[in-house]
Amino acid sequence: MTRLLAALLLASTTNLSAAFFTGNELYAWLSSEDAPNRVRGMYYVAGVVDTLNDDVLCLPGNVTLGQVRDVVLFELRTRPATRNYQADVLIRAALEPLWACKRGATQGRNT
Repeated sequence: MTRLLAALLLASTTNLSAAFFTGNELYAWLSSEDAPNRVRGMYYVAGVVDTLNDDVLCLPGNVTLGQVRDVVLFELRTRPATRNYQADVLIRAALEPLWACKRGATQGRNT
């Protein structure tokens, strides 16, 4: 019980905002040969997309996480000069041109 409380206290005082990682780290994870690193990158992308979905991004229901990852990885691979920026900003920049919520639309997914 004491360990659990200590872990919760540490987690509540640790700043792990989306800005903590850069595009260089995200690119390394997503392009890694190591499965746990690829999964780490996919979960990071999923977390950022979840925070933007239905506000900034309106992904159609049939878009998969693998497809989103491919788009992000393509952008990171083809624009290496931007990888020093925050990873969450780069994810948004990669996805917004494709799946931005339509103007005037209330919450919901694009169809």
